[in-house]
Amino acid sequence: MRQRVLFLGLVFSLTLNVVLLTTMSARLLIASRRESQAVRPLCERLALSPQQAQAIDSTRHCFAVESGGVCLALHRERQLLLDLLGARDPDSQAIARCLRRVDSLQSALQRRAVEAIIRERQVMTPEQAAAYLKLIRERLGEEAPCGGLEHPAAQESSNCCVPRSVCQTAGGE
Repeated sequence: MRQRVLFLGLVFSLTLNVVLLTTMSARLLIASRRESQAVRPLCERLALSPQQAQAIDSTRHCFAVESGGVCLALHRERQLLLDLLGARDPDSQAIARCLRRVDSLQSALQRRAVEAIIRERQVMTPEQAAAYLKLIRERLGEEAPCGGLEHPAAQESSNCCVPRSVCQTAGGE
């Protein structure tokens, strides 16, 4: 009886390991294909050579690997911040510490992104690099600045009910 239980446990463990390995392999394959597909339109738009495309694909893969841990930590800190904000009596010091960690992680991620763009531009001709920056500007232009929030001072007719002095002391200007 005991041998049968051990045998079933071994079979279950092996089956679980095979399923996990298969799932992880499939996810890596899908992620790899997505990265390659993300570079393809860029290759076409910038008329990159196969060597340039391979170098950019490699840079993007390295960026994804290097920034993955930072992204995960940033996500966790944002979740913690939401938990802190949702507390019945929010701890302003804990919130401030969490915000500093979020700022630091966002800065690290931005720095890595800039470094990746610089590495990508190094394999491009000056014309390709200029077109690449133009694409980035267009992409950034698709998003509303400040997450879609428009500062009342930027509006033609400001109907804001909050006194300007409040905005200034809260860092609004």
